[in-house]
Amino acid sequence: MPFDGFIVPQLAGRFAADAPETGLILLRAIGVAIQIFSKAGILAHCAAILIWSCTAWKAKRARATAIIGLPAALRPAGLLLFTDQVLHPQSLMMIFSLHALWYPAAASGRR
Repeated sequence: MPFDGFIVPQLAGRFAADAPETGLILLRAIGVAIQIFSKAGILAHCAAILIWSCTAWKAKRARATAIIGLPAALRPAGLLLFTDQVLHPQSLMMIFSLHALWYPAAASGRR
């Protein structure tokens, strides 16, 4: 997201000396936007993994991929949908590690 790498440093530099209160309000609003967009993106990934895994299971091919994909999709989606989880490096690493288990299985196309 451009907010993280480009906008936040510019805002921090601009408002640090002149109006720190205004800068803090803007940074909090950007932080909320980053959380919302990041969660939406992760949920989209989870939905794609889930659909692909269900299709593989239903077609009776690549069932190993489906077995890996179901928890890789459902665990992060459940965490984001049914808790008030705030994304931070530890939770992102848990989510990405689950997805990272699924990607090679899907790429190998095991039958």
